[in-house]
Amino acid sequence: MKIKLLIAFLIFSIPTFSIAQENSGIKEMINSLTKNAIRDSTDKTIYHLMDELFQETLQSDNLNISQETIAKLDKIAKSDQAKNKHLLILLLLYQNFTEQSVRTGQSNRQIQLEILHTLSDEYSNLYNQIPVIIYIYLAESYKANKQNEEVVKTLNVSRKLYPDAIPLKVYQFMETKDETLKADILKNHKDHWLVKQFITRN
Repeated sequence: MKIKLLIAFLIFSIPTFSIAQENSGIKEMINSLTKNAIRDSTDKTIYHLMDELFQETLQSDNLNISQETIAKLDKIAKSDQAKNKHLLILLLLYQNFTEQSVRTGQSNRQIQLEILHTLSDEYSNLYNQIPVIIYIYLAESYKANKQNEEVVKTLNVSRKLYPDAIPLKVYQFMETKDETLKADILKNHKDHWLVKQFITRN
């Protein structure tokens, strides 16, 4: 199941698209964003913001993004000169697509994965590392697309890089049914919203 970033993300002035839009048009938008990006591998502002988003939403017991983080995102999204801004816009486009899927019951998983693959490549090329939040969305998207081998591969790689990420722990337990991992989750993260949703309610 998709983890939703807070709807507040969608207040920004960003390019939008609909699920009904042709794949070619969406791909053209993605290509335009990457082609016209202002890249700077020494500027890690966006990378650090992705960590803040992860900590405040996906890692916290409650989904509660701070006004300070929203203000930082808003400033970058509205700036024409922000470095590596395309990384934020791509994530917002992905989230916009996800929200539409939830709202309409329709989805285009191929495009969702393409956005995430583009993000992964961009982060790797810029920083030689991928934020944990992108790995989480990749695992979710592969699962929704029934690409189980990719789910396992993504979780194995990301759990080594981010062993304390609660969503990754939960997703790996759901794949492996590892009772040792479950015990760790229940001991250390029993109040986390995702644990309540997928583990303790069963």
